[in-house]
Amino acid sequence: ILYLMFNLTLTVAAPNPLELGLEERARGSCTSYAHSQLDIECLNKLWKYYHFYKSGWQHCNNYLSSFSTDQYKEGCQRIYRRCKRGGANANKNCCKSVHCHLWLSGKAPY
Repeated sequence: ILYLMFNLTLTVAAPNPLELGLEERARGSCTSYAHSQLDIECLNKLWKYYHFYKSGWQHCNNYLSSFSTDQYKEGCQRIYRRCKRGGANANKNCCKSVHCHLWLSGKAPY
């Protein structure tokens, strides 16, 4: 039995980091919902792993110094819409949207 378990472990592909966690698995991937519908765990996973999910993107930490929380008082919907629109600034806008939702929840990305 141990040999079988070990053998299976070697053949199973590593899971996508954005799909880890029991709550997310029950609801689907963290990328399947609007940022406003995500819990803190999913938001942090997006912050840490968005660049794996979207090929060619940079890590969100690369944009952190350019974010101003002043505009977060208006909410995050406008930023999220820019994220979903895509385009040349989608990487930065999606990271900013995640940052905004974390900030409004009283959290910082970890």
